[in-house]
Amino acid sequence: MAHRSFVDREGRRWEVWDVIPSLGNRRRAERRVSNLGTPDGIERRQAERRSGEGRRPALSAGLDRGWLCFDCGEEKRRLTPIPASWDLASEAELAGLLLGALRSPRHGEAAAD
Repeated sequence: MAHRSFVDREGRRWEVWDVIPSLGNRRRAERRVSNLGTPDGIERRQAERRSGEGRRPALSAGLDRGWLCFDCGEEKRRLTPIPASWDLASEAELAGLLLGALRSPRHGEAAAD
């Protein structure tokens, strides 16, 4: 994941990085080999509780191939699709990409209409 910082025309410092969605379940194998070390000696393994092995969490249309995240602390934006070689762009080019990015609600904030 590349990460850049730049200052826009209004003097705000932005952090920008690429977000590439991955499979929601990264566990590939059972990690518990033995439960002999448990204090009470009780078998703790149960039937598999996970469902949908290898499925991705639901994403909004257009975000499934990733996006650029722009964050200045007070505002967050997303740009999709990820432009080629964005990590090599000048600060002026990053500011131009920011203009095309859509405002994204911050964690716990309602989506803007």
